[in-house]
Amino acid sequence: MNLPQWCQETEELAKHLRLEYWNMSVGLPYSEQKIGELEAQSGKQTSAFLAHFKEPQDLVDDCIGSVAGSKTFKEGLALQDARKKIIVSSKHKLKRNPVSWQTWRQFAAQANDAERKHVYDEFISLSKKIAPIVQKKFSVAGKTYADYGTNPLDAYVRSHRMSVKHLRNVIGELKEGIKSEFVKQNKHYSEVIFGREPHYYDDFYVIRNKLYDGITMPKLDPVKSVFATIRGMGLSPDGILLDAEDRPGKYASPFMTSIVVPTDVRVSYKPENPFSDLNSIYHEYGHAVHYKSIKADLPFWTRNCISEGLAETFSIFFDKLLMRPGFLQHIGFKDETAQELRTRTRYKELYGAAFYCANSLFKIDSWEKQVPFDELAPLYAKHVKSCMGLNIPGEYWLLHHILPDSLMYVPSYMLAEMQVGELHARFEKEHGPQWWTSKEVGAEVDALMSPGSDSPAATFEKINPSMMIKQLTTER
Repeated sequence: MNLPQWCQETEELAKHLRLEYWNMSVGLPYSEQKIGELEAQSGKQTSAFLAHFKEPQDLVDDCIGSVAGSKTFKEGLALQDARKKIIVSSKHKLKRNPVSWQTWRQFAAQANDAERKHVYDEFISLSKKIAPIVQKKFSVAGKTYADYGTNPLDAYVRSHRMSVKHLRNVIGELKEGIKSEFVKQNKHYSEVIFGREPHYYDDFYVIRNKLYDGITMPKLDPVKSVFATIRGMGLSPDGILLDAEDRPGKYASPFMTSIVVPTDVRVSYKPENPFSDLNSIYHEYGHAVHYKSIKADLPFWTRNCISEGLAETFSIFFDKLLMRPGFLQHIGFKDETAQELRTRTRYKELYGAAFYCANSLFKIDSWEKQVPFDELAPLYAKHVKSCMGLNIPGEYWLLHHILPDSLMYVPSYMLAEMQVGELHARFEKEHGPQWWTSKEVGAEVDALMSPGSDSPAATFEKINPSMMIKQLTTER
């Protein structure tokens, strides 16, 4: 087998498959039959690679993941469909359509407390109907990895150049470093937002939307704003396709897709509220600029086998600018509004960190300890209680937009946040309080993005949470 020819054929196949998944995710016409045919071809292609090659390791692990994906794509499609047709409120509507898990966030942003509770409870009760889909997906995927002598957790840490022990340690240290501050802030903001103690149905996405009620936003186009910021660093957002249409079948979360790296990169989002939209656009364009900046002449695997922590580094690099009052003032916020947003966003980041510590430890345990499927909901509830001090129905993990979709992924946010905290602190020290206007900073960021998986930022073996803990628990 000729490796360059295999890479060319695989990239062409991936392009067509990614286009179908893009259409499905943004609510445009797609063909399940075509996806099935392409997944079958992809499975054969990656199996052939694994039969002939033992390196590069990143591509080996990526191919194992692709084989698992080709065997479980039907479950993935079924889960997407179920979020639209099964996880649906019997009572409440949004824009004349019954609220589904796909439109839950938009509904929750405008619903009252009783309405949110009713829908949340109903969705939790309906989660048992999608559990068999998720169970089969994880069972088949786990067996596929085992057939190749590995598992999703070990493949994950290999791609991040770290050990399972170090991953668990840094997440555990982060959890302990922020928990007391999170519990205090969560109680405070629950009173501010809802006029009561925190309740189990106040999920992260409700908080993220309700938190900014009452904040006066300047007349700000989020896309123009992020474009100006990217260009201010000497980077370019040109050529990135944006889909901002609010279609009923569109995936609830904003996301970026790279159809072909680096020539066809796309962003999708659905409006929720002005500040969340601003945050989403900065986050997803961070992803997009990263993939667009990868050198086109690099090998297929160096362009495409990007670890999830590395991928999240550049999205978080841009969205965390919105934590800085100086930056908010720079893009048009009044001083007092910028300070208030900084304070509230610190709480949002605390919530996200505590939540994703629970999610991460849950995923690590589930694979390392081979936890039976029917014990996963209690395990999830246990980790949420330990990390956040909240009692929630453990079945919530089945409804989350990443936990049932991805085999690992969730620790990537925390690894990236730790790396970004160190980068921001260094850039401020070296380039001053408005470092985001520096072309030198842009050049340094490009030097981290353009090498693809060979980036110096791809190694997490020495990452530690101390800077992130300080930034989240210290008022500035």
